[in-house]
Amino acid sequence: MQLIIKFLQIMGFWVQPYQKRSLVKPLLYISLFMVSMVLPGIIFIVRQPPSFTIAVRTVVETISIVNIIILVLSTVTHQQWLEEAYIDLRFGFQARLRDSDFELREKIAELGSSVDRYFKIYIKFQLGVVLTYISSNPIFTLTQYLRTGELPPLHAILEADFYLFDFTGNVWLWLLVIAFSAVALIIVVIVMVPINSLNWSLIKHAADLFKLVSRKAASLNELTDEKSRVEGLIDIVELHEVIYRSVRSLEKALNIYMLTQFGSFVIMVCLTLITLILVNDDRDLLLKMILTLSFILSHILMYSMLGTALMSASASVSDAIYDVPWYQWSVSGQKNLLFVLRRSQRITALTTGKFFYINRATFGMALRTAGSYFTVLMQMYGAQ
Repeated sequence: MQLIIKFLQIMGFWVQPYQKRSLVKPLLYISLFMVSMVLPGIIFIVRQPPSFTIAVRTVVETISIVNIIILVLSTVTHQQWLEEAYIDLRFGFQARLRDSDFELREKIAELGSSVDRYFKIYIKFQLGVVLTYISSNPIFTLTQYLRTGELPPLHAILEADFYLFDFTGNVWLWLLVIAFSAVALIIVVIVMVPINSLNWSLIKHAADLFKLVSRKAASLNELTDEKSRVEGLIDIVELHEVIYRSVRSLEKALNIYMLTQFGSFVIMVCLTLITLILVNDDRDLLLKMILTLSFILSHILMYSMLGTALMSASASVSDAIYDVPWYQWSVSGQKNLLFVLRRSQRITALTTGKFFYINRATFGMALRTAGSYFTVLMQMYGAQ
């Protein structure tokens, strides 16, 4: 996770305990996204009488950028809670590095390197997606020009990019707009990837720490004397509290953001599916809608899978405690074990604005809702 933290420090989203917080860089990112992407989309929809599919594409693009702005605002606003979650989880893993279990220490060491490795893969994947999104329109335009000898109608990367001036009659202005949009979208990816990676890594680390607690609970079966059992229970309770505290901080930092994400996810999937159904001759638009749909699905699915992993790992602790041969313990030991068991049975999960838990079932529910809205809208569109 150190690589992710370094990226966030460079971009102004993370500071060391002795450093002063600054909002200059985050506010610059938000201003850039608003001026170059959100504001043009709103003006385009209000001023122009575009076709239904072009309007839908503009709405989907605008909602995507607004979601990223909300992500930036959420990170800046809740930076303290994210830092607290990070510090607690780091403390929990560092405490386990002094454990006598060699295999456990090896797994902890591998976890840090695997997170950085997945971060590198994720940023390469997102750069590949955005570069494809950026280059599709210029490639289609130039290919058609070379094939026919006539310059086709000029379109920007984002449909609403001409709100300040009309570039459609000037190739050089068109290239300038393309270059500006390309830089803005690359900055979007560079800002979004480390923040999402941090959130995902914190959730994954919390789930992995729960698994370590479950492993410690299972090892209670091997202890024969009362003193070792008490020390083992104390160790489990202390580590359990560290994880609970970190997950509470994560919940405070992410629940409102996840509510907006799942709400916009339903709308964007519905609109994207409508565009894919209605458009069959615009290859550039089809490609961009497919890329947008994959972008939406991959991010919500990742949060849902990690949410499921967190709940499952949390439940594994109570299962491990339940399997301990309590009948071989003293009465006071049984009471302590019962206290730990009851404590571990509390559901540990992330929510969407306190409405429902984030897991695979939630993801399926959101997909079904989007499908229902899509069916209704298609019936209304066909009735016109």
